[in-house]
Formats: sequence, C-alpha cells, structure tokens
Amino acid sequence: MVSADSYWIVAAVAIYYLCAWLLVGRKRSGGSVAVLYAPPDNLSPAAVRYIYTMACDGRSYAAIVAQLAAKKLLSIVPDKGRGSIHVEKLTEDDRALRSLPEEERRIFEDLLEFNQRAQLQPPELRDVERIQASLEKRLAREHFTHHLPWIVFGLFLTGAGTIWLAMTSKLMGSGSVDAWLPAAFTGFAVAMYCLWGYWTWDYNRLAFTLALRGIYRRRTLPLLLVFVLVYPALWYFLMRTIAPAFAGITTLLILLNGFAAPCLHNYTSQGRNTRDAIEGFRRFLAGTEQDRLERMNTPGAKAQVDPEMIPYAIALDLREAWGDALGIKMMVETEL
Repeated sequence: MVSADSYWIVAAVAIYYLCAWLLVGRKRSGGSVAVLYAPPDNLSPAAVRYIYTMACDGRSYAAIVAQLAAKKLLSIVPDKGRGSIHVEKLTEDDRALRSLPEEERRIFEDLLEFNQRAQLQPPELRDVERIQASLEKRLAREHFTHHLPWIVFGLFLTGAGTIWLAMTSKLMGSGSVDAWLPAAFTGFAVAMYCLWGYWTWDYNRLAFTLALRGIYRRRTLPLLLVFVLVYPALWYFLMRTIAPAFAGITTLLILLNGFAAPCLHNYTSQGRNTRDAIEGFRRFLAGTEQDRLERMNTPGAKAQVDPEMIPYAIALDLREAWGDALGIKMMVETEL
C-alpha cells in the first residue's frame, strides 16, 4: 500500500521546479526602461504582441487587421446598429502585398483575396496558429527559451518517482520483471500526462491571464480551467479504483508539472532587451496618446485609423474603446 509519507515525492519535484524558476525562470529586467517614441526595430504590431506576451491570440489577429487598415490596404467599417464589423479592399497592388510580413499577407488574402468586402469574424484556431507559426519562425529562437533540459529533467524525476512509488508499494506485484514492466509503463504514462498538461497550460495561459484582467469575456475563465484540468481529473478517477493514495500523488505530480514547467519559459538576453524596449514604447502610448486614441472614432462612421498608434495600442492591450471592441470581437476563446 502507498503510505501518506510518500507525498515527499511531490515535495521533491516542487522544490526542484522552485529552484529551476529561481535560476532560469524569473523574468528579470536587464535595467531601467526608457520611454521610446516608436516601435523597437521596426517590429510589426503582431510581432510586438508576440514578444510582449510570448504568444499569439485573437488580439494579435485584431492588431494585424488594424495594421492593414493603417497601411491603407483595407478599410474597417463598424456597423454600430448591427454590432458587426466589415472590411473593404482598397488596393490591388501586388507589390504592396508582397512587401507585407507573412502573417499580414496571409490574413489579407484570407479576408479579401476573392472579395471586395467581407464581414470580420472571430478567427478560427488555424488562423491564430498560422500567425504564431510565422512569428515563431522569425523571432522565437532569438527572443525566447523554454529551458527544455530543465523540463525534461523534471519529467524524468516525476517518472522515476512514480516507478519507485509503484514498486515500493507493490502495486504491480513483487520485484520481478513482471512487476517492473507495468511500473515503468505507469511512470512513462504519468510523464506523458505531465507533458500534455505542460503544453496545454503553456498554450492557454495568455488567454487565462487576459480573461482574468477583464480584457476579454470572463466566461473564458471556467472554460479554460475545465479544459486544462480535464486530463488530470480523468487520470485520478481512473487510478483511484486501484489505489486511492497512489492516484492522489500521481495526480498532484501531473498538476505540478503542468503548471510549474511553463513558468520556466523565459526571454533570452536579446529577447529581454526587446521586451524592455516594447515596454518603453507602451509607456509612451499610455502616457501621451491614450486620450487622443479614445476620442479618435465616432459611432457609426468609418474608423479613422491612426497609421502609427492604433494597431500597437490593440497589440499592447491599451484600452481605447474602438481597439478593445475589435479585440473582443476576436475573442480569446479561440486559444482552445
């Protein structure tokens, strides 16, 4: 039987992740943040959001649409009466389209390649994934690190601890090959559950954070929690019929890895410098442009898009009325 003192395995893995976070996971700034009056390194709004949040979501899509409008490739027409938003094509210039970043060109083609006017809909999951894939190809290696060796070692500790627990408690029988094989398989299964939990939470935590801050609809919160916790719950209810204490310990290990491992996702030194520059640009937008951004659009009229500010205000979560409405239209639920 599994004894209560076997919970030290969970404590050991927790201490390991705490030490790893202290060593490589803390997102410490390299120094003071200076105010900037333009986007750093001529980064597009989607790229700025990707570096700022370490992910893409529906608001990345909204920033791209606003940037296309800022470049006068399309116009955005809010219909306040119906609560919808339309986009209209303004150019057929192939050279202008070829000069766009890949993510902007793809969104323009999806919207208006065969139409002059289209209703703006919440993006599908594949749209957000394509944006992220394009940005990852250009920016991820230089700006981010997941510290995968640390995560792999945490999964190894979890799997090894599960095998030890199964063998010492004789859940799989005596110490023969017939016992070691199912114990090893159980340890591997727990490690794979941990890996799945890590991927799920790492992919959706931006959505959770934004919903918690109220930038998107708060109904996202229970939806995300259920989605992230469903597999650990399935494991627990599957295993508790065999050994309740073993099920409890391994479920805690799955949850611990799922929520702790993504905390090691961090910036490289270049990524930290770029992130600080983006923060300086955001302070400029928040401090000197916010009032003007909030007064920019009148209900029922075509949005008078500031070619420099509106797309970045959307990307950086500044709460100007028009940009936030468009951001909500591209709901973060698509992260699921």
